[in-house]
Amino acid sequence: KSCHGVNLHKRLQIMDASPQPGHEGNTTPEQDKTAQELSTTLQGKLSSEAGKYLTTMNGGHTCFMLRLLRARNWVVQDAVTLCDEILAYREEHGLDAILRKVIA
Repeated sequence: KSCHGVNLHKRLQIMDASPQPGHEGNTTPEQDKTAQELSTTLQGKLSSEAGKYLTTMNGGHTCFMLRLLRARNWVVQDAVTLCDEILAYREEHGLDAILRKVIA
């Protein structure tokens, strides 16, 4: 049987696969150290409402750190810049206020 162009057997294989490298549950000690460094650097920024939302809705704190690092080739300062840009965009466009209205 087919589901969205991918047969069911193939979908089940994908679901059973272990996490890809650099994802939570499949990181190297170096990647873990880099994620911890990023987490420490962003600690104050992620204590805001937007920061808490980002970490909660994106698979949790560790998952969000890894996502930022993968997006910026594991360069901590580049990942910090990306996070700053995300937070600024959310604030500029009032995304958190919109979500509060929709959820309330």
